[in-house]
Amino acid sequence: MRFPDLSKYPLLGASTDAGSVSYVVPLIHPTFRLDTRAVNHTPEFTKVAGSPDSLDRTLTAAKALALTALEVIRDPELLKSIKEEFEATRISQQ
Repeated sequence: MRFPDLSKYPLLGASTDAGSVSYVVPLIHPTFRLDTRAVNHTPEFTKVAGSPDSLDRTLTAAKALALTALEVIRDPELLKSIKEEFEATRISQQ
């Protein structure tokens, strides 16, 4: 497997590799909210994340992502348009 040279792209600050991946393939980075003001990676957030309400929210988000993936898989024209838009955007940013 060959990896593209990413040194020509600007470095963006983030706590995920998704930014780097998004230079190579189309990517979405969805998020969803839990019912808390607690900051991620804290004991308070961990407690809320294990609640039944958070489980329901997580399952709803997972279903939405699965249905989105299914739509792309089942519609070759949609996939083609996603790839074309990605390439056009990527080329315009170089």
